[in-house]
Amino acid sequence: MKDEQKRYKRLANSSIKGKSKQEKFKRLTLALKAQNVKRWHTVETTENNSVGLHSARVIEILFFLYDYLSLAPLRAELIMAALRHDYAEVCFGDVPHHAATKEIKSLINKQENIWLINNYFNEPILTIEKDMLYLADKLEALMFCLRELAKGNILMEKIAQTSFKGLDEQAYKALKRHGLDVSQIINQLKIEHQEIKDGHISTDILVDLIKQIPPSEQLLIKQAVNDL
Repeated sequence: MKDEQKRYKRLANSSIKGKSKQEKFKRLTLALKAQNVKRWHTVETTENNSVGLHSARVIEILFFLYDYLSLAPLRAELIMAALRHDYAEVCFGDVPHHAATKEIKSLINKQENIWLINNYFNEPILTIEKDMLYLADKLEALMFCLRELAKGNILMEKIAQTSFKGLDEQAYKALKRHGLDVSQIINQLKIEHQEIKDGHISTDILVDLIKQIPPSEQLLIKQAVNDL
């Protein structure tokens, strides 16, 4: 507990407060540039994704998780950490999935953390918040894969499988240490994944697809779904 408090205090003290206006403006420019970094740049996708869009979705998932698990409201520090957790990719890029070995990820994570601290984007969050952020981050990536698969993009299948493995081996176990059970969420996504593979698009993904169809054709689609 003391180590946690020391780490929290150290991060809280490494803030942009007290810096010149020029340094603060430079930081803002860097943040906006980071939000435009393209994700999944080595895989063809039907939907464009960026660090900014990904981070916004991660925050939305965090709100869902905290409500689902009946936890206290999200602290501002966690929201800011979620917003900025991938900003270092403006320097290192989004590491391709197939290249992200354990050794490479460890090395890059270390360098990214140093970059976040040096550019005052680090946020003092607790261990449980760090684990929740990790879960939300992985869930967003997995849900993106499922949307792509539902649209017929089979290139995302292997990435989806690896994402499920990561959730089972890391995120689930990490939260279990805190007495939190997210197995039902993961199982629901596994069911959705299987339905897509079997050719049965789940209702939620179908709704997303219908939104892309001209209004004149939406009614016919909905009627066909109801007849299934």
